[in-house]
Amino acid sequence: WTRSNVLSFRRGPLVEETPEITNTIEEVHLGASLINKGNVVLGIYGQWHGVPGGDRHYIRMDLGLVISNDGMHFREPIPDYAFMPAFEEADLPVTSRAPSVAQGQGMANIGDKTHYWYEAWGDGLVRMATWERDRLGYFNAYVGEGGATAKAPAAELTSCPMRLSNEGNKVFLNAGGLSEKAELTVEIQDREFEPIRGFTAAECDPIRVSGFRQPVTWKGKGEFPAFPHPIRVRVMFGGDLIERIKLYAIYVARV
Repeated sequence: WTRSNVLSFRRGPLVEETPEITNTIEEVHLGASLINKGNVVLGIYGQWHGVPGGDRHYIRMDLGLVISNDGMHFREPIPDYAFMPAFEEADLPVTSRAPSVAQGQGMANIGDKTHYWYEAWGDGLVRMATWERDRLGYFNAYVGEGGATAKAPAAELTSCPMRLSNEGNKVFLNAGGLSEKAELTVEIQDREFEPIRGFTAAECDPIRVSGFRQPVTWKGKGEFPAFPHPIRVRVMFGGDLIERIKLYAIYVARV
């Protein structure tokens, strides 16, 4: 790491804070708790909502979600979205402040669940949020008036290039809403987006069963050789019920 500064992420107007606007604008509170997921860093931060006059007793704080691919520059998948909204809880002692929560530094996958521990801010009480494993967000297809067509995929995505140093890697999908009428097809491409023979969309066995870690195969073959170049993963949505598909995560890993 070099001795330099970088503006990672900010909320609110680009103004120099003065006593007159303290606690009155949208802010990031206490930075973010970071979770390294390999090729992406997830951050959960205090989404501070200022109030006229800046009285801290009336300030509310939700938790927001940011992501980064380099550990320096962060962005929100959905700007200003309350990833974990604060709310009143009947068992909390009466306090003199608005509902607020604060981020913690604990996230773990245990079995088929993802857990995150955070604080009921101001009361020192620990809370835990739970999701289905790695299902914090998803891609899905937008189907307009024309609907899905048989000539081309109605929706698709392509990953950034990645270099695999060893052979024996496979692709797995974390997806829901799949059926005989809602499927995902995967293609492996080179850096220039050219399909790699043996791993094209036409050779892929469509994924039609939902699950957290569904293996992808091409004519029954799933393992990659040691490619001498970076690869991309292209995923295509298809079927009459394409709008039901939710793609939560793509894993490229050795078995």
